[in-house]
Amino acid sequence: MNMQIFDGHNDLLTKLFTAGDASGFGSGRAGHIDKQKLTAGGMVGGFFAIWIPSPGDLATLTAEMRKDSYDLPLPPQIALDEAQKIALIQAGHLARLQSEEHVAVCTSTQAIRTAVAGGKTAAILHLEGAEPIDPDFAMLDRLYDMGLRSLGPV
Repeated sequence: MNMQIFDGHNDLLTKLFTAGDASGFGSGRAGHIDKQKLTAGGMVGGFFAIWIPSPGDLATLTAEMRKDSYDLPLPPQIALDEAQKIALIQAGHLARLQSEEHVAVCTSTQAIRTAVAGGKTAAILHLEGAEPIDPDFAMLDRLYDMGLRSLGPV
């Protein structure tokens, strides 16, 4: 039996944003998913999350959170224009992966079935946090047009 795995959440788009580009997905990336790892692991698709990182030293915060107990202040609010810029860059990385035929951005269950049957990785665009969404929802509409179908507001 050939197991098919559909991932509930991955941080590939954040990793590509941090790296500054989407290159290497098809030929191998150290430390995170790439096409070879997806194929080898039986992953046929998943939720590809856009995430807006908070300012600050992530390594220091992570070390603090690994202690038995901790009390960290909330980070400063991220400016809307900066959050939108980062969200569009990450969504653009997924669009590039689709244009290079590494993934198929899916906006329906039928699109997922078609992608998997065709041997493509089915990608559902997900927004983790609502920082880039403006009061009139224009960015939400724009991301929807780019394939967004899942939103975790916090």
